[in-house]
Amino acid sequence: MPYEFAALGVPMDGSRDRFVATVETVLRLWTEEHVSIETPFFTFHDATSLPRPTQQPHPPVWIAASTAPETFAWIGAKRFKLMATFVLTDRECLRELIATYRESFASATSNGGAPVDAAARPEVALSIPLYVAESDAAARAEGGRFLRRYFAVWANAARAWNGVHTDAY
Repeated sequence: MPYEFAALGVPMDGSRDRFVATVETVLRLWTEEHVSIETPFFTFHDATSLPRPTQQPHPPVWIAASTAPETFAWIGAKRFKLMATFVLTDRECLRELIATYRESFASATSNGGAPVDAAARPEVALSIPLYVAESDAAARAEGGRFLRRYFAVWANAARAWNGVHTDAY
């Protein structure tokens, strides 16, 4: 959100490059010792992350995406796991975005220079509002107010974009 960037004094432009550099840095810190990094966004020398991960080569990486096809493609190309949101897209659009992820995943030959597990499969988690009740009718009757609140929160957050322009989003 624009106010998050403002609170940290970080420009919104370049946020994708900053995000990619951060993910790549975390992967290095998980898999290497005495890491030195120099990016336009942060610099450090001879750092080792402790405790060391027990999963090899590192813990699973889940990346969230909502509407940008290039993000879905990047996540797939890196063979990461996808957490998609259903808030801002319709079903057909979401189906196409997930297909983009799966296609990129299938055609990826490396993961940032790391060997690719040929048996790895794309994994998708979908973030959707859900209300469980004794029956469908009860869920609709009881859950409606929660769903309205859920969408109101998203609509309020979206207002933060009013008057904001950046090529990053």
